[in-house]
Amino acid sequence: MIDNRPQELPMSWTTPEVKEICVGMEINDYMPAEF
Repeated sequence: MIDNRPQELPMSWTTPEVKEICVGMEINDYMPAEF
């Protein structure tokens, strides 16, 4: 039987960088809860 799955690699990642961006938008309407 041939195993075609990709090799399992150890999980590693870099910490994401959080950036807050001011876009100057205003929310003046919301979706109804039953939508």
